[in-house]
Order: sequence, then structure tokens, then C-alpha cells
Amino acid sequence: MVFRVTHSASHIRRVAAMNRTLGGMDRVERQLSSGRRFERPGEDPEAAARVLRIGRKQGDIKTYNDNVEAGRGMLSRSESAVVALTGVLNSARALALKMSDSFYDGERTGQVNLAAGLIDSALDLLNTTYDDMYVFGGHQNGQPPYGLDNAGNAQFIGDDGLMQLDVSDGARSVVTIDAEFHFNGSGGGENIMELLVELRDQMAADSQGGVAATLDRFETAVAQLSQTTSQIGTLYQRLEVHENVNEVQDVELERLRSIIEDTNYADAAATMSLRQTAYQASLAATSRVQGISLLNFMR
Repeated sequence: MVFRVTHSASHIRRVAAMNRTLGGMDRVERQLSSGRRFERPGEDPEAAARVLRIGRKQGDIKTYNDNVEAGRGMLSRSESAVVALTGVLNSARALALKMSDSFYDGERTGQVNLAAGLIDSALDLLNTTYDDMYVFGGHQNGQPPYGLDNAGNAQFIGDDGLMQLDVSDGARSVVTIDAEFHFNGSGGGENIMELLVELRDQMAADSQGGVAATLDRFETAVAQLSQTTSQIGTLYQRLEVHENVNEVQDVELERLRSIIEDTNYADAAATMSLRQTAYQASLAATSRVQGISLLNFMR
């Protein structure tokens, strides 16, 4: 009887060990099929917590890159508007040059209308939008910043605020330009809209001298917009720098996540082979012990 009790306890231990081996084999099989070292946080709480932190960080980087893309779009739209506005100013200067040299009553009305058309074109460009925001409005970007009052004079209802976006950890980047400085003459340059209005009014007043006086000012305004284009290019390059930094960080985070979470197929396959061998050995040993036990019982 003592032998049977001892044998029964030994048998239970062997079966429990075999079940643990089967459980380990099942886990490795899931790792091989899913490509992940664990499916539930409880299987490896520390690793799961690290993967969660990495995921949050990768989410932040995606947000930063979305902001970079939005900023790039805003600057690209701004640059296109400035280039087109430069064309308007060149056309205005050509018109001023023509009308300062010869002024015929018969053509004055038509040329004044042409000057007024250039004003309208400039207004359209200065009121350029991106994603429903007026890119030259500063912080007042929900409404057109440029217009004409009832007397036909230029007016600006935006401000000099600059939009900034989070583009990487601890870094913000400016994605708009200061219209007050670049277009309105607050930095000592020309007020572009007032200059165009001046040309129109001098032409309407039959003042060749007044028209001629705008020529050098138009040259100054064109040079001014060239600097604006350069400024936009600088802001664009800064966005690209931050985007490159984000990409490097994201690649490194993905590498770390893979080390922590993804199945190492070579190691998993080797573990599966060892556990299968151990299980077969345990199964064979159990069978032999059961055979011996039966013979002892029959004796």
C-alpha cells in the first residue's frame, strides 16, 4: 500500500510537469503563429508596459509629422502667393513706366481700370487660404485680412501674430510670416497695397510725375518680396530638419519595440524543439513507470 501511495504521488508530479511542458509548447506555438512574444500584458507585465510607452511616443511622433505636413502645406501656399504677388508688382511697375512716359486721355480710363484690376489680384493673393485659414492674417486668420474701405483705400485687419506648431519633442516651428513686416512696411519697407492704390490714384489724377514717383518704390517692393520668399524657404527647411529627426527617432523606437515584443523565430523554434524533446522523454518515462507499477501490483 505504501508503494502505491508513493507511486501515485510521483505519477501526479510527472503529469503536472508534462502539462507544464505542454503549456510552454502552446505558448511558443502562439508566438510563432502571431509573431509576438506575448498576447496579454499579464504574460510579461514589464515588457508590456515598455511597449505601451513606446507606442505613446510613436503616437506623439505621428502627431508631430502631421503638424510638419500641415506647416509645409501652409508655407508652400504662402510661397506660391508671394511669387504670384511679385508678378503683380512687376506688371504694376511696367504699367507705371508706360504711363509715366506718355499719358493719353483716351487710354487713361482703360489703364486706370487695369491698375484697379491689379489691386484686385493683389487682394486675392494676400487673402490666400490654406485649410480654411488666411495664411497672412496672423492670429486673426479666420477672416480676410486685406481689403479696401469705402473710399477705395487699402486696409489691413489682421495682425503680426505668427502661427507655431509642435514639430518634435520640446520644439515648435513657425509656419507663417509676419504680414505687417513683409507686406505692410512695418519694417521700413513698402506697404504693397498702399503702393498699388497710389498708382491707381495718380493715374486717375492725370499725374505723370506722381506715377513716375512709384517706379523706384515698386523696385523696392519687388526686392522686399524676394526676401520674403527666402524667409519662407528658411522656415520650410526647419520643418524638414525636424521631420528627419522624427524619422530617426521613430526608426529607433520601432527597433526597440520589435526587440521587446516581436517573436525571435530562431530562438522560439529552438525552444519548441527542446520542449518537444522533453515532453517525449517524459511521456516515455511515464509509460515505463506505469508498466513497472502494473507488474508490481500483479505480483
